[in-house]
Amino acid sequence: EFCEAVAKLLGMDPGQSTALMSKGPSQVLGIVKALLVDPDVLCLVRPLSMVPKDMIDPVAILLRLWQAGGGAPAIADLVQQTPEVPKTVHRSTRRTLILGNVDHKPFGPCALDVLLDLDKHLVQGGAGKNGDG
Repeated sequence: EFCEAVAKLLGMDPGQSTALMSKGPSQVLGIVKALLVDPDVLCLVRPLSMVPKDMIDPVAILLRLWQAGGGAPAIADLVQQTPEVPKTVHRSTRRTLILGNVDHKPFGPCALDVLLDLDKHLVQGGAGKNGDG
């Protein structure tokens, strides 16, 4: 239900089969699922590279909200849902988002993504202005 609410927020059809999704929406779904697992550290390689242009800003905002707002609970507040977190588990509100960029070799080492600075992307007004959209 939580994942479906986030998918709807992003303009996706939560009932669509993943087998019928194109690469862009599949990538968005993967990002949403990763955010809702709510790890303390999330490492993404070129997270917006295949995201459809009309979804880049909402996905970037969602990533930044997860990082700065305290993880899945912040996203839950946005979509007015309650995440399933055991009450006995204490979690820090800090989340670390590491963005990587494959450096010329697809199976080589990942480098820090200098092309995607979420704050810069959002301040400048979105897609196409930072080299990754």
